[in-house]
Amino acid sequence: MSGLFAVYRAQFTHSLMYWFQYRVGLVFWFLIRLVEPMIYISVWGSIAKANGGQVDGLTPGDFAAYYIVLMVVNQMTFLGVISLWGERLRVGALTNYLLRPVNVIHRDLALLLANKVITLSFIVPGILLLVVLFQPTFSLTVLTFAGFLAALAVAFLIRFVLESAVGMGAFWITRMDAVDRLYIVILFFCSGRIAPLALLPDWMQAIANVLPFRWILAFPTELLLGRLSREAIMQGFLAQGLWLAFLLLCLPLIWRIGVKRYTGVGG
Repeated sequence: MSGLFAVYRAQFTHSLMYWFQYRVGLVFWFLIRLVEPMIYISVWGSIAKANGGQVDGLTPGDFAAYYIVLMVVNQMTFLGVISLWGERLRVGALTNYLLRPVNVIHRDLALLLANKVITLSFIVPGILLLVVLFQPTFSLTVLTFAGFLAALAVAFLIRFVLESAVGMGAFWITRMDAVDRLYIVILFFCSGRIAPLALLPDWMQAIANVLPFRWILAFPTELLLGRLSREAIMQGFLAQGLWLAFLLLCLPLIWRIGVKRYTGVGG
C-alpha cells in the first residue's frame, strides 16, 4: 500500500507540472466552459419571467443557482477518458504502460486528480463572475455542503470507472469517436445538464433514474441546493454506491479480457 501511495504521489507531482505547461490553454478552455451555464441561465430565466416569474416552482434565481453548481460538479468530474483510451489503443501506446509495474489506470487517476487541483483555481473566479451576473438563490448549510463533498467524490469515481470501462471498448472497436459522442449525448440528456430532471417528461426521468448519469451530476447538484428530502438523499447515496460497486466489478473483467486480445502496433 505504501508503495502504491508513493507511485500516486510521484505521478501526481509529475501531472501537476504537466498541466502547468498548458495553463494558458486551460484558461481559454474554462472560459469556453463558462458559456454553457450562461446560456442556460439566460434561457431558463427568460422562460421563468415570461411564465409569471417561475417554471414549476423554480425562479430565475433558482435556475442560476442550479446551473452554477452543475458547472462546478461537471468540471470537477469531467475526464475525457474515453477518447484517451481510444487514442492509446489505436496507436499502440498501451504497450509502454503494460511494461510498467503499476497498472495504467492508477496513472490515469493520478493525472486526473492533479487536473482537478488546477481546475479549482479557475472554478472559483468563474463562480464569482456568475454570481455577480445572475444573482442566484442559494441556501447552504454545513451539513448539505459536507454531503455534497461526499457525493461529489463518489460521482468522480463513478465517472472515472465508467468512462475507463467504456474507453476499453477500444480493445474491440478501432475508432471510439462515435462511442464517445453517443456517451456524451446520453450524459447530456440524462444527467440534468439540458434541464433540471424534474422538468423533463416522466419517461425521461424514469430512464435517468436507472442510468448512472443522474448520480454523477444531478444528485450532487440537487443535494447542495437543498432540494432533496432525507429519503431522496439516502436513495441517492445508495444508488451511487451500487453503481460504483458494479462498475468496480466490471472494470477488471473488461481489462483482463481486453489485454488478452490486445496486439500493440507502434507506440
